[in-house]
Amino acid sequence: QPAYVVIWFHSRWLIERCKIEEERTVHVACAIHHPSIMTTSKLQTILSTQLRTLTLFLSHPPTRTPTLLFYVASFGGALHHAVTTYYYLAIGATEMDIGQLGVITLLGAMTGSPLSGWALDRYGPWVPIGVSAAACSWGCLWRGMASSLSSLRMGTVLLGIGVNLQSTVLGHLVKSFPSSMRSEVLSGFAVQIATLQLCGKGLFPLVEYMLHYGLGVKDTLMRYRIHMGT
Repeated sequence: QPAYVVIWFHSRWLIERCKIEEERTVHVACAIHHPSIMTTSKLQTILSTQLRTLTLFLSHPPTRTPTLLFYVASFGGALHHAVTTYYYLAIGATEMDIGQLGVITLLGAMTGSPLSGWALDRYGPWVPIGVSAAACSWGCLWRGMASSLSSLRMGTVLLGIGVNLQSTVLGHLVKSFPSSMRSEVLSGFAVQIATLQLCGKGLFPLVEYMLHYGLGVKDTLMRYRIHMGT
């Protein structure tokens, strides 16, 4: 091609490139001088993603009930988190006993999680989820009614089985959707559970106030039992 044609095309390319760089510079400058624009945009993206994931979990029939089940368990567990240690001490447990109870729960999670995954593949979601949910419910009730250290240990053993509800429900959610959505499912589930736990811990003072002054439950241990039974 003639040289003037090459020069003309090259000049047009430089002009377009300068326009692109100018627009990019303007956008960056706006973001620097107005960080709220960038922050608002990111916040809107995060909220829309979480809303889409929540709708996905609750609108899909196979995942609706397990998701709601673990939402309730997470919220209830966070609600009594503030009084758990005080309740153990009121029953008569020592610091060493409380550490042993934590080890029992941890051992239950370590041994139960692989078994839950195996049962999820072999029997489907409802058997491992049902067993974990039942153990979690009975463990909370048993622990809330405990009158001795041995009763606390028995409730903790049941909770050691029930604590695998999270890994079982999460495994079921991951298997229920395409692999391309795996990162969205995992992050959405984690954020939703963290939000519920934050709400549960934040509402504890209000629930404690209602039990004490609204319903007239003056006995501290009884209020602890009500919290622990949730």
